[in-house]
Amino acid sequence: MSASETKTKKVTFGTGLPRGACATFTHDGQLWFAYPKDKIQAVSVAMDRALGTISTLNEGLVDWINRHPEDAARVVRLMDRVTSFKQLALEKAQAWTM
Repeated sequence: MSASETKTKKVTFGTGLPRGACATFTHDGQLWFAYPKDKIQAVSVAMDRALGTISTLNEGLVDWINRHPEDAARVVRLMDRVTSFKQLALEKAQAWTM
C-alpha cells in the first residue's frame, strides 16, 4: 500500500477554452489539470451515451443490410466509419480513466 502525501501547491484556476473550468498545478515537474467533479461525471455520462448510440447504430446497419442486400456496399462504408468512431471513443474513455 502506498503512503498518502499532503503538499501545498500553487493552483491556477481558469475557465478559458479549450478546457473550460479547470485548475492547473505542477507536481514533480509534471503539469496537472484538475476538473470539477460534476464536469468529469458529465463527460463520463456523455461517453457512455455515445458508445450506446454507436452500438444501436451498428445494429440498425446490420438490419439494413439484411433487409436491403443491394445496399450492402454503401452500408459497409458507413459501418467502417461507425467502427472508426467507436474506436476513437473507446480510446478517449480509456484515457479519461487511466
